[in-house]
Amino acid sequence: MTFPQLLAVNTDLLAGRIASLADVLGLSQPDAAELLLRSGALLDVLPLRLKSTAEALEAALGVSRRQALAMLAGDLSLLDTPPLRLKQQLEVLAGLLQVPFEVLSGMACSCPHLARVEPPAVQIRWASLQALLQLSSAELEALLQQEPRLLMPSSLTLSQNHSAAVEALNISAATFNSWVCAAPLLLLVPAAQLQYRAGALARILAEQAYDNGVGALPVCFR
Repeated sequence: MTFPQLLAVNTDLLAGRIASLADVLGLSQPDAAELLLRSGALLDVLPLRLKSTAEALEAALGVSRRQALAMLAGDLSLLDTPPLRLKQQLEVLAGLLQVPFEVLSGMACSCPHLARVEPPAVQIRWASLQALLQLSSAELEALLQQEPRLLMPSSLTLSQNHSAAVEALNISAATFNSWVCAAPLLLLVPAAQLQYRAGALARILAEQAYDNGVGALPVCFR
């Protein structure tokens, strides 16, 4: 259920559900409302079921109540996934990647769909990203904790995005890698969109006399 669909819900019903969620989950009403904005489909889930599942996720994954609720808002199918099975899958993945379990459970909270990708596939994508971005293990771990969604596309898709972006922006791979480290989602943006945004940004900077005492625009912005 999207925001416009929430607008179609009877106001009294919506207010009552927000109050019920807040009471059952131990949240403030603004926090309960924010949860519904993340996933309006939660409106159709009984608050007690949501609470029991969140508690089970907390216990199994060692995450906070807020993190568990964020997971459920991001992927409602987790309501039907045994938390212990989820824990086992993340434990397998932690072993394959040789990273702490807590790191992966935190990443799964930010990107719930990650828990649905088979561990060997995640391992391949992890290694491919490290080679593509030329990062150390610690640097890659920090980057993926910041943006675990980089592990969702296939290695081939990420490699193609990377090559296309470097060509479209007319920069070196090393420069683009440094940009991705600063703004990881750049790797998920189609090259044509990056090129368009770079051109638009160049025009904005030019209008503001960017060159005046600052230096020339980067090649890709000219």
